[in-house]
Amino acid sequence: MGGVVKIVRATAVLIVVGGIAASVSYAALPLTGRVLHSGELAGMTISGPDRVTTGASAWVTNEGLPRSAQKAEIARLRKLGFVAGVDESLSSDQGRGGISVVEQFRSAKSAKAELAYESTSNGPWTYFPVQVIPGARGFEQISNSGNGRNVAFSDGVYYYAVGAGWSGGSTKAVSRSAVIAAALVLYHRVHGK
Repeated sequence: MGGVVKIVRATAVLIVVGGIAASVSYAALPLTGRVLHSGELAGMTISGPDRVTTGASAWVTNEGLPRSAQKAEIARLRKLGFVAGVDESLSSDQGRGGISVVEQFRSAKSAKAELAYESTSNGPWTYFPVQVIPGARGFEQISNSGNGRNVAFSDGVYYYAVGAGWSGGSTKAVSRSAVIAAALVLYHRVHGK
């Protein structure tokens, strides 16, 4: 067999067994396929169509940050090599809301840096373990003004966040285990793809 094997894009995996190379192809998972589906987080449904936002400037504009903070956030994301993202809103009729976010970067190192940044900024946070997803961070904020619980992880060049928020007392709360379970479903769908 010849000594040169050509790989087209990142959609081919080479398996070498006993000196024989075989190619197994799979379709690359699009960004819109890297967020939760309806019902995967505490029965919440997708609030609108998922749209891919390309470029740091467009992403930050859609985040709803105050204008005074936008310039610094655009610069931070550009430095990390932000490519594109999807910010999906989830809702329920029980006074709860949720998010599923994916951000694509030029390198795995940048996706890990985004995980570190997002799980430590805008706190204070209380952290909880997420042992079922390698390197994942669980973080929450429970207060009189609002409640939120999140799980974030990176996989290759992608950063992911799954979160739930609610107002009022604990009767509307989305449990840690529910947020972790939804993040795990997403992790299994996207890991290595």
